[in-house]
Amino acid sequence: MAIYDHVNVKLTETDSDAMSLMARVSKSLRQGGVEKRAIDKVINEALSGNYDKALATIMKYVNVH
Repeated sequence: MAIYDHVNVKLTETDSDAMSLMARVSKSLRQGGVEKRAIDKVINEALSGNYDKALATIMKYVNVH
């Protein structure tokens, strides 16, 4: 179960680079009412490693479709 399980993100139509993924996730988190500080934490964690780390972090925090 995702930490922000009320936030759903569709990644299938997003460019496959980490920055595009994080832009989509960030927007969805904002729309879900998540505070900026928490969003920044998710982004920093996701971008602290490689592409696989970014995907794993995204799935940790939001529901991915």
